[in-house]
Amino acid sequence: MRNKPTDIQRRLEQLHNNYARQLPAKIEAIQCSWQGLADNMTADGLEQLMRQCHTLAGTGTSYGFARVTEHCRAIEQLLRVVIEQKRTPDTTLSQQINHHLTQLKEVAGQAADKARG
Repeated sequence: MRNKPTDIQRRLEQLHNNYARQLPAKIEAIQCSWQGLADNMTADGLEQLMRQCHTLAGTGTSYGFARVTEHCRAIEQLLRVVIEQKRTPDTTLSQQINHHLTQLKEVAGQAADKARG
């Protein structure tokens, strides 16, 4: 039996809204990982944070959240520089990461509010 286009659209909208409601928690996990690195900067921790950002960037694209993808990719690139240069992030780089995290929190909050409303 074939689904009516309206059924498919409704299901896609439900998936989109579920994802939007989960975004704040996903971004909070990334922020916690970043804050944890402030106390103990390790290559493994940086790699894990980069994977978290990479995953969220990919799912952001899949669910239509281009700004989530944009900010996650930016963080991912900044972390890649840190990993490749085997150094701790300097103040400028840390500020850039914090800026992107702030923007992600804003986008996530707006998306979650819209999904609830």
